[in-house]
Amino acid sequence: LDVAIELCGHLSVSVDGRGREGDLPGRQGRLALAHLALNRSRAVTRERLIGALWGEDASAGHGQALNVVLSKLRRALGPEVLENAGERAVQLTPAATVDLDAAQPALDSAFAARDRGEWPAVVESAGQVAALADAGLLPGYEAPWLEEPRRRLEELGLQARELRADAGLAMGGAELAHAERAAQELVELAPFRESGYLLLMRVREAQGNLVEALRVHERLRTLLRDELGVAPGPQVQAEFERLLKAERTE
Repeated sequence: LDVAIELCGHLSVSVDGRGREGDLPGRQGRLALAHLALNRSRAVTRERLIGALWGEDASAGHGQALNVVLSKLRRALGPEVLENAGERAVQLTPAATVDLDAAQPALDSAFAARDRGEWPAVVESAGQVAALADAGLLPGYEAPWLEEPRRRLEELGLQARELRADAGLAMGGAELAHAERAAQELVELAPFRESGYLLLMRVREAQGNLVEALRVHERLRTLLRDELGVAPGPQVQAEFERLLKAERTE
């Protein structure tokens, strides 16, 4: 049995190579499948599933409604995809793979490749993570239990961009443009995260534009002062002073 579930971007599921998302039973069925996929390493109690689909205050009277949803899911996916775990719990078959599960290992691979100085491998693995993060976790669906995995995926995407910028800076040449884009995206996606500005300063320096590198620092300094009442951290400040000294000696 080969079950592949994609939660990033458009929800899709295939069983033994055949797409089944068109057979999924409406919003509740899709959310039930997503909840089981996000918790596929353990059984999910019926009570927890009821809370996930109808809210934490939902009564046990929703049990019959849950039976209907699970019955339709089994009909759509086949009887072996959803397994009973005792009388009061359900779980996905261990054969199921979920695209979101690949994000953290791919990021770990990118970090390991960076430590080895294998920059093309960094680009490849970081690109996989960024693609998942950009697709987003179940866009168009809202539920409280989606918030934490969404934040986690967004954070992985930001770290992937940091690694992509590192790789572009290390490789130089035409790759500087990719480093520039990754750093700019970091600044846009997380305006109070100093790493994006730090990387953009280094990119501008690598492009031979020290004046613009110093302007990036000024932009961050002004933002932090006006919005948070703080100054840039020591790493950014040290980079600024180094660039200032380099500009004076030009």
